[in-house]
Amino acid sequence: MGFVQPWLLAFGAVALVPLVLHLLGRRRAREVRFSALTFLLAADPKRARALRLEQRSLVALRMAAAAFVALVLARPLLPDWGGDNDLVLGDGPVAVVVVLDDSLSMATREGAQSRLALARDRAAALVANLPAGSRVAVVTSGRPARALHARLSLDVRSVAVDVRAVSPSTHPDDAVRALSLARRLLATADAAERRIVVFSDLQATGWADVALDAPGLRVVQVGARADDTELVSAVVAPGLAGGSQRARVRVTLARHGATPWHGELRLRVGAREVRSHVRVAAGQRMAHVFVVPAVANIAEVSIAAADDHVAGPLPTAEQPSAPQSAPSSRPNAAADAQRLNADAQPGNNRRWVRLGGGQTLRVLIVNGAPRPVPRQDEAFYLVQGLQAGAERSDELRVEVQRPDQLETTEPPNWDVLVLANVTELSGAQVALIQRSVLAGAGLLVTLGDQVPADAADWLADLLPVRLAGLASGPPQALRAVGGQGDAAMTALRADLAQHTLPALAEAHITHRRLLRPDPRLADWTVLRYGDGAPALLVAPRGQGRVAVWTTSVDRDWHDLPMHPGWLPLVRTFVLAAAGRSGRVDRLDVEVGEPVVLQRKGGATRLEVRRGDALLQTLHADQQPTGLWRIPALDVPGPWLLREQAASGARDRTILVHPPAAESAPALLTPPERSTAQLHGGATAARPLVPVWSFALVVLFALLIGEAVLLRRTA
Repeated sequence: MGFVQPWLLAFGAVALVPLVLHLLGRRRAREVRFSALTFLLAADPKRARALRLEQRSLVALRMAAAAFVALVLARPLLPDWGGDNDLVLGDGPVAVVVVLDDSLSMATREGAQSRLALARDRAAALVANLPAGSRVAVVTSGRPARALHARLSLDVRSVAVDVRAVSPSTHPDDAVRALSLARRLLATADAAERRIVVFSDLQATGWADVALDAPGLRVVQVGARADDTELVSAVVAPGLAGGSQRARVRVTLARHGATPWHGELRLRVGAREVRSHVRVAAGQRMAHVFVVPAVANIAEVSIAAADDHVAGPLPTAEQPSAPQSAPSSRPNAAADAQRLNADAQPGNNRRWVRLGGGQTLRVLIVNGAPRPVPRQDEAFYLVQGLQAGAERSDELRVEVQRPDQLETTEPPNWDVLVLANVTELSGAQVALIQRSVLAGAGLLVTLGDQVPADAADWLADLLPVRLAGLASGPPQALRAVGGQGDAAMTALRADLAQHTLPALAEAHITHRRLLRPDPRLADWTVLRYGDGAPALLVAPRGQGRVAVWTTSVDRDWHDLPMHPGWLPLVRTFVLAAAGRSGRVDRLDVEVGEPVVLQRKGGATRLEVRRGDALLQTLHADQQPTGLWRIPALDVPGPWLLREQAASGARDRTILVHPPAAESAPALLTPPERSTAQLHGGATAARPLVPVWSFALVVLFALLIGEAVLLRRTA
C-alpha cells in the first residue's frame, strides 16, 4: 500500500480519543449499588452481556471512524492486481514523455480494436497512474511529429484525457523527430528519473533509424503482424486498347500474412464502375488489367471483401472478369469467407490513377532534315529520348512534322515547339510562333547542317541572340554553369549538375555553333562547353521561353545519344522551353509530402480545393519566385489546384495517395533491455491505483453504524 500524502496518517492518533474518554469516564463514575437492579441483572445475564458488548462496539466504531478520517486524508493507493504489470516506472516522482504512434499503420485492427486504440488505452493508464508529483507530456510520431504540450505538466489527469483524444492519421512515421522533441521536453525537467515511453507497432520502415535500446527509452510494442491486403499501385499501362478513347489500367495487389484473400477489385471512371473478382495467395502479389473508356481524367480504384455468395473460379492472371453471383454450396462458406477476407488495414485499400487529359505536355517537333533511315533522321534520337524518359505514359505527347506541315491557325495544338535543324519558315509561321511564345508557350531551337552558313539574320524574330560561325575544333565536353536567374532557372541548373552531367562526362561534341557576344548571355546560359562557349541557353520571352541548343540533336555533330545522360538531357531541352525545372511538376504525391509547382506567368493566386470546398488560397506575393509551395495535403484523393491569372484560370489536379511505407508488414522487435523494466515479472511492484474514495464510503458507513448503535443503546 502507498499514500499520496502519508504524513496525514499522523492524524490517526485521534482514533485513541474515544477509548481514552471511555476509560476516564469509568474511573470518575461513583459506583452506587441498587438492590433492585442487582436482582434484575442477575436474573437476565444475557442482557447484561449484550449491554457491555454494545458499549464496547460503540467505542470501537468511534475509534475506527476517527482512523478512517486520517486514512481518507492520506489518500491511500493499492496495487492494481487486475491491470498490466508492464508499465512500472518507479515509486517516486518521475518526468515522462509519452511518444504515441498515430501513423497510418496504427489503424491496423487487432481484434475488435485498432492498434492506436490499444496504445491510447495503455498510455492513458500509464499517465493516470504516475506517482504523485510526476510531470508528463505527450508527443505524436505521425509526420510531422508534434508535441501536444509545450512543457511537462503536473496535471496528469488532463494529459491522460489528451492521450485518449489522439485520432488516427494517414501520415507515415516521423520517429526520429518525435524522439528529438521528447528529449527536448525532458531536458527542462529537474526530476531524478526521466523516461521516454514509446507506444508503437514499430513498423520497420518508420523506426529502423531509431536506437530502441537508448538509455531512458522504454518501448511498448502494440500489435503483431496481421493479415492485410494492400492495393500497391494503379497505373495506365503503355499503349491504348480500342482507340485513343480507351485506357488500360494495370492494378497491383499484395497479400501480407498467412492466409489468402479474395474479393472485389473495383474501378470507377466518372459515373461508371467496373468490378472484377480476384484472388491473391498468401505472401504473393498479383496484377489485374482493366480496359475502360477514358471518359474522365481521374479513375478511382478500390478493393472490398467478397460476400458469402461468391463462388466459382477466381481469376489470377491479367485478364478482366465478370462478377460471379451463383450461391455457394460449401457448408462453411461464411466462416471461410471471414477467414479469407480478413483485411486488417483499411487505409491502403484505395488509390487513384490519372487517365490523362489536361496534364499532358504537348510537344511538336518540326524535323528540318527527315531521312528514310531512322538512325539518320534528325528527330529520331530526340523522339526516342523523350518517349523513353517519360515518367508516366501520358506525361508527354510527341508529334513530328515537316516544316511545310506546320499549321498557321490559332490556337496551336502544342505546348512546346521544337525547330530541329530547320532551314527557313514562312512569315505566317513565324508570326504564329511569336504570338504563342508571348502567350506562354515554349520554343526550342536546335542547330545542324541545314542552318544557313551565313545565319546572322536567321530566325531573327524568334531567337534571343544572333548566331556566329561554325566551330569544328577539338572535341568539347559539357560543363555546369552558375549564375543569376529566377527559381526555375536555378532549379534547372542544379538538376543538370546533379543528375545529367555526371552521365555525360565521357561524351564529346565535335561541331557547334558560336553565338555573337551579348551581355545577357551570362544570365541565360544553362550549359556551356569546356572552352566556356554557351551550349544551352534559355531566355524569357513574354509569358513563354525560348531555348537554344547550339549543336544538333542527331549523331552528326556529337556522340551524346550513346551515353546514359542523353535521356534526362533531352527532357531538359523540352522542359526548359516549357518554363519548368529539370522535372515535370509532381502531380502524384503521398500524404504528408510537400507540393511544389511551377507558377504560370502572371498568376496572382492559387485556390486549393477538395471537391466543391475551397480550403485555402495562396497569393503570389507570399510565395517564392516562380513557384507555388503548398502545405502538405493530409487527405488521400484528388485535390484541385486552380491557378488564377489575368489571362484566365488553369486547373491542375493533384492525386494524394496513402504512404506506401505504412503498408510494409515488417515489424521490429524491441531489444530486451528496453522492455525489461516494463515487464518486471514477479519481483516488480505492481501499479498503484487510488482507493481513497472507497475509504470515504467506509467512513460514512462507520458513522451511520455508530449512529444506529447509539440510538439502540439509548
